[in-house]
Amino acid sequence: MVRYESSEASVSLTVYQPNVVIVEYSAPSEYEAGKTFNVTWTVRNDTPDVTVQAFVRLIDLDTGDIVGKIQYEWLSPGETWSGSHSATMPTRKDLRLRLEVGGYSAEVGYVVSDYREFTVVCAVPTEIQDFKASPSTAVPGTEVKVSGKLVRTVDSGLGVGGVTVTIDLSELGLGTVDVTTASDGSFEYTFTCPRVAAGTYTIYARFAGATVAGVAYAPSEAKAGLGVEAVGVPTALWGAVALVGAGLIGYAFWKKL
Repeated sequence: MVRYESSEASVSLTVYQPNVVIVEYSAPSEYEAGKTFNVTWTVRNDTPDVTVQAFVRLIDLDTGDIVGKIQYEWLSPGETWSGSHSATMPTRKDLRLRLEVGGYSAEVGYVVSDYREFTVVCAVPTEIQDFKASPSTAVPGTEVKVSGKLVRTVDSGLGVGGVTVTIDLSELGLGTVDVTTASDGSFEYTFTCPRVAAGTYTIYARFAGATVAGVAYAPSEAKAGLGVEAVGVPTALWGAVALVGAGLIGYAFWKKL
C-alpha cells in the first residue's frame, strides 16, 4: 500500500492597477463663443513592468457627455504619448471640462488613474464697427480724426464701454496710442497728418480683449485707409509767380524798344 503525504505549493501573483498619469496639458483660459479650441496633453505609463492600453477622454462636467472621441494607445512602462482633443465653446456659457486618463481592458473596462478639471470662460464676441478716417484724404499738416464703435456681436450690438482700444498709426510713422471707449462703445482720436510720401496708408484699431464686470470680451480688429496727397504749391503763389513773370517779360520788351 502506497501512502502519499500531503504537500502544497504556492506561487505569487502581483496585480498592478494601471497607473497612467498626466505629465502636462494645455487649454485656453477663455475662448470666443461658437469657436473651436484644442486641449493638448501628454500622458505617461507609470505602471511598473506592464504594458497598458491607455485611454484619454474629455468630459463636459455640466452634461456628463464625452467631448469628441476617446483616444487609445498601447504604452510600455515609462513611455509617453501626446495628443489633443477639440471642443467648441457654447454661447453665453462657460465650459467646465475634465480630462481623464487611465487604462482600458475589455474585461475590466475603464480604470481612471489621473485627471484634471478646468474651466474655459466664454468670451463674448466683439466687433469694431464704422471705423474710418475723416477726412479720408489729407495733405501733411492737416488734422485727421479716426473713430469707430466697439460692440458685441450678440445682444443686438450693445456697445462695450470703459475698455481700451489701440489705434495703430505705425504706417504713418506715428506709433500707437490707446483710447478708452465711451459708455456706448464709441471712440475717437485726432492727429496731425505727418509729412510722408503721397499714397494710401492703413490705420488699425485693435481691441485685445478684456473682462468687465465679470464678463469676458473677445478681441477684435478693424482697419481704415487714409490717402495722403503730395504738398502742392498753393494757387495764390502760382498766381504771384505768373504776375512776376509777366512783369519781367513786359519790362524786357520795353527795354528793347
